[in-house]
Amino acid sequence: MNGLDLSQASHRAIADRLESARQSMKATGIDRPFLALMVGNPIAQVKAPAMLNPRFEDEGLPVRMVSVELPVEDFGGVYGGLLTFPDVVATVITVPFKVPVLKFCQSLDRSAELAGAVNLMMRTKDGSWVGSMKDGDGFLTALKKAGFDPIGRRAYMAGAGGAGSGIAVALILAGLAGIDFHDPNQEKATRLAEALGITRLAEPPSNLNGYDLLINATPLGLKENDPLPFDPSTARQSAFLGDVIAEPERTRLRGAAVQRGLKNIGGMEMLKGQIDALYRGVVKAVEDNMAGGR
Repeated sequence: MNGLDLSQASHRAIADRLESARQSMKATGIDRPFLALMVGNPIAQVKAPAMLNPRFEDEGLPVRMVSVELPVEDFGGVYGGLLTFPDVVATVITVPFKVPVLKFCQSLDRSAELAGAVNLMMRTKDGSWVGSMKDGDGFLTALKKAGFDPIGRRAYMAGAGGAGSGIAVALILAGLAGIDFHDPNQEKATRLAEALGITRLAEPPSNLNGYDLLINATPLGLKENDPLPFDPSTARQSAFLGDVIAEPERTRLRGAAVQRGLKNIGGMEMLKGQIDALYRGVVKAVEDNMAGGR
């Protein structure tokens, strides 16, 4: 029926969770409920549903976002099933699935094409799925709000995964002069360097004095004992630092940045910057599916 293997307890638990959300919406008088899924592993730290659902409710929109932690080993099978679940019209994707979801998209917008990663999928009127990358929009919005203008500046970025790729695309399109970056995954790093014409470093730089902007686009910082992705003490004091980690809000990296006297933003500022983009994407998916009679 919905593509999930309900003979598996884990699949059945996910299906029950989604069906419960649909029934809860119907109980409030929403005859035609739609679901947007927030998927990742881990998922407990993700704030988007708590930020978006009150907005959907206040606007009287027939959609709610449900968080679903997916298994890394069986991601493809479970995610494919979710896309066929009744009334699922959008998914927001976080680590570590922003690249694996590419194969489920029938088309990509320009941001996703350049980034080679997706963090928002929307079901279109004809039932196909289009992928987009909004991480860079959020990061760029947060940077500008904090007073950093990327035009003509140079950046160093740790990490070239989904978030890093999206950030790099947005910054280059916004006029950043160049990015040096390091990621141990040669395939991902080579693809990003070739797509954007930026410089892949074989090793992290030992001195960051030549950069105006420092970016952590790795998961380092989610755990209290994680090593720093780079050492802010070697940066010029006029540099700006951005960390994609939203929780904990004060990572060790941001603490080191403050100690060095660097202005900085974290993942929560980035999330706030992209919430509007995610909201518009989900709403468009709802409107398209209502118009398409789904």
